Amino acid sequence: MTTKNSPPLMPLVAAAQQGDEEARNELLITLSPIIRERYATSPKLRIRPDEVDDFTHAVLVQVPEYLESFDGSSDGEFLGWVWGIARIVSVPYRTPHTSDVEPDDLASTPSAKSRIPFRDMRAAVELLVRAGVSDQIHRRVWTILTLDPTCQRDDLAEHLGLNSGTVRSILSRTNIKVRDYLGGRSSGGADD
Repeated sequence: MTTKNSPPLMPLVAAAQQGDEEARNELLITLSPIIRERYATSPKLRIRPDEVDDFTHAVLVQVPEYLESFDGSSDGEFLGWVWGIARIVSVPYRTPHTSDVEPDDLASTPSAKSRIPFRDMRAAVELLVRAGVSDQIHRRVWTILTLDPTCQRDDLAEHLGLNSGTVRSILSRTNIKVRDYLGGRSSGGADD
């Protein structure tokens, strides 16, 4: 899954998770063209051409910050994890679509009323940890679907290599834990 001339990612990921700055820098250098060529040009993200550099930089800033939370074992799993970060980071860099809602109007949309009122990935992850959600894939699914209102469950399921029913089940179980933690309030996460 890496580019033709790039080194395998997992040795770099493991070393970077152990605090090796050289490995972290090499990992970011290796990821940069992958993010730029594969993610920034994805029709699902619709990154504006004039925002590709800023988008790539924004993703590269987030990867080291959350790298310790990655617990996969393959390059493909790691790139899927980076894709999740890219989806969340991409929102302000996207080309408007005729069906997209302006950010100011988001609060008035029906789906927004059921979402946690924050857009910060760190806050979402911290909420999930406090709510007792320990499985990384559950955190990833819930965070992406909660923070990215344009993400479709079926698209996410396909990208993660899961079936749609599994994503629905993960989302439902995670929402229950979040609602229980929040004291049963109806403002859970992503729509069930």
